Amino acid sequence: MPGLPFGQTRSEKIRTYQTKENRVSDHRINQNFALSAILDGGLEEPIRMLSLMEEQEKLDELQEALAFSDE
Repeated sequence: MPGLPFGQTRSEKIRTYQTKENRVSDHRINQNFALSAILDGGLEEPIRMLSLMEEQEKLDELQEALAFSDE
């Protein structure tokens, strides 16, 4: 579906919020973050980790394309 990040479909979980446990789980990177920190604007670490994941995906695609062009 166009407009969804990182090739996700609507049926795939991206994030789960557990307020009682003060936790946000990002399922794309399999990481948990403190909900209170996220609500206070502490998005630096999740954004950094998502950026690294996206960069790795792009590098993997490039490597695959280069390997395919060598055949």
